[in-house]
Amino acid sequence: MKNFIKYFVAAFTLVFNANVFAATWNYINAGNDEIAFFFDSDTVEKAPNNNILVWIKTVQKTKSDSDGSWSKALKWKLNCKKRTQQTLLWSTYNSDGKFISSSTNQYTEEEVVPDSMGDIILKFACEPNFPNDLSGKSYFKLKVGSNPIEVTKWLVDYNNSHVDKAPQ
Repeated sequence: MKNFIKYFVAAFTLVFNANVFAATWNYINAGNDEIAFFFDSDTVEKAPNNNILVWIKTVQKTKSDSDGSWSKALKWKLNCKKRTQQTLLWSTYNSDGKFISSSTNQYTEEEVVPDSMGDIILKFACEPNFPNDLSGKSYFKLKVGSNPIEVTKWLVDYNNSHVDKAPQ
């Protein structure tokens, strides 16, 4: 099923016109039923002391978050050696991608919880070829200018249209 999702999302993004000023979002192949996860490969920074700075975008699939937002952009600092993550700043957006609010309050650096989304991202972000892995195993690049909110809406619609409604 993951391969089908990967190919259909990739095909869907070909419909969008390229925008050279937009982020290059990558769909992370480890989302869940409620949230789709993306990262921006254009802004990944491999900093000293095993730190990686990366923008993560989360998109709600079926309902808004408790604050009414459908999407969040978070700048994370990951530390490969210490296995920690820290949110440096974030912004929230409505279902149309319009800005709602932001915060520059840095959260405390915390140990990554095993099997969490942070753990999944830390594992592939700490690989030497990140963010240029073309295998599609952990993530794959959307066409430049693709909007993660629109991609997620399409993905939800696609998944809903392929539900087996026959009695079991």
